[in-house]
Amino acid sequence: AHSKFEFELIEIDLTGNKLQKTSEISKVLFSFHFLKKINLAFNNLSECLELPPQIESLILNNNKLKKIDDTILTLKSLVTIDLSNNSLQDVTSLIILTKLKHVFLKNNKVNCLQKSDEI
Repeated sequence: AHSKFEFELIEIDLTGNKLQKTSEISKVLFSFHFLKKINLAFNNLSECLELPPQIESLILNNNKLKKIDDTILTLKSLVTIDLSNNSLQDVTSLIILTKLKHVFLKNNKVNCLQKSDEI
């Protein structure tokens, strides 16, 4: 069966919608095999949507995230993540994302950034 989405979409901006973790949008996003950048800002998300593993840039600013959930930690190709304006305290789990180069955390509740010998 052929997908309706056979074009090579590389970026999608879903800012300011009412997406939820259980949203059907996840299934659609997985059908975009070339997708590299997703903007999910201003969606009132308390958890991240399931996202395709090839994502390199994830924008999640201005949501209601309180922790870095496992969904984010599966994105091994992630280079840039914007988590500004959420309610995050502990972001140390991001260390497992070894390709990560740009992390934006302004206006959160981060109380500790641990330096590891692995960095």
